[in-house]
Amino acid sequence: MADTSLSDSAPIEACLARVPLLDMGLRPFFLGAALWAILPMLLWLPYWMGVIDLPTAFAPLDWHVHEMLFGYASAALAGFLLTAVPSWTGEPPVRGGALLGLAAVWLLGRITVLTSEMLSPLVAAVIDVSFPLLLALWTAKACLSAGKKKNLVVALLVLLLAVASALHHAAPLGLGDLSEQARALALGIFALMIGLVGGRVTPNFTRNWLKSRNMIPLPPEFGRVDKGAMALLAATVAAWVLLPSDNAVTGLLALAAGILHLIRLSRWRGLATLSDPLMAVLHLGYLWLPIGLLLLGAAQLGWVPAAAASHALGGGAFAIMILGVMSRATLGHTGRPLKVGLGTMIMYALALASVILRVLAALIPELGIPVLHGAAGLWILAHLFFLAIYGPMLLKPRVDL
Repeated sequence: MADTSLSDSAPIEACLARVPLLDMGLRPFFLGAALWAILPMLLWLPYWMGVIDLPTAFAPLDWHVHEMLFGYASAALAGFLLTAVPSWTGEPPVRGGALLGLAAVWLLGRITVLTSEMLSPLVAAVIDVSFPLLLALWTAKACLSAGKKKNLVVALLVLLLAVASALHHAAPLGLGDLSEQARALALGIFALMIGLVGGRVTPNFTRNWLKSRNMIPLPPEFGRVDKGAMALLAATVAAWVLLPSDNAVTGLLALAAGILHLIRLSRWRGLATLSDPLMAVLHLGYLWLPIGLLLLGAAQLGWVPAAAASHALGGGAFAIMILGVMSRATLGHTGRPLKVGLGTMIMYALALASVILRVLAALIPELGIPVLHGAAGLWILAHLFFLAIYGPMLLKPRVDL
């Protein structure tokens, strides 16, 4: 009897490939990131305050951290990599049934983590960790197939993200509390991603933008300052993860890295791009990386609470850069001009106000719960704006086809 499995699946795959949502990786994952920025935040404060109970094996703070890092930020990272890596390597993108399967693994991870106390902490861990692991393997395969070995560092960082997720599952599994190390590793990985990828994309986009307007001088090419900034950042992350908390070595490294990344950013002519929100937001997002590093250094030296650094990095560098990249990539990859209106500028302003409030709440605990609610509300509004403006674009075919 002839094997009809391939022929039977071909029409289904062809059908799935024609669904706009499954046409490219940024579509389901940018939508998923925005939705998951909202739902856990709606649940988090009531859960933390004891108003509601959730069927998760994670402690309230750990669940919040886990879903922001391995739910929200990881989905945004997946959307970026699944779209950018084929451009870097020339390898075919993930689409159709394969993309649907990968998105399903991410979503199952969110559901099983949320219900892990009722379901099984082990099942939740296996499904949750498998998502960044699959993403890392795909990235490595694409880079190796194209002979782009330099880009393997990105695959390595995603693999370390899977390790961080696994470490964060240790406490629910009864294997010891490694949540502090897991949080430091995950925050450090995303900081390295911003330094590595954002540190290439932002000056390159700025250079092209300035050239198109005959504006000089241009941002310098990648050089010794950039290499030094990245080396110090890598050393800071390693010390943050491996050394005890409140450590002077980590603190001094973080302060030095923050200063050097400020110098790095100052060379990219961000002020010249203020007339273009899509350009300026990339510089704004990157600015929060050195701010977060300086606060991390201060926290490690005992000068400020550690939460200030975590939220400067997570709510500032990561979220503002994520919203900037998601809006820019959505416009470009759906065939629209790289121009934004008032709604997108409000979205950026809401995200900025949210992180400022959240960092202030950490620095000045006397401000109390209302400021936390305000920061959470602004965060939710920013991502609702993204869904309202860019959601329809992600769900529909390209406009230029």
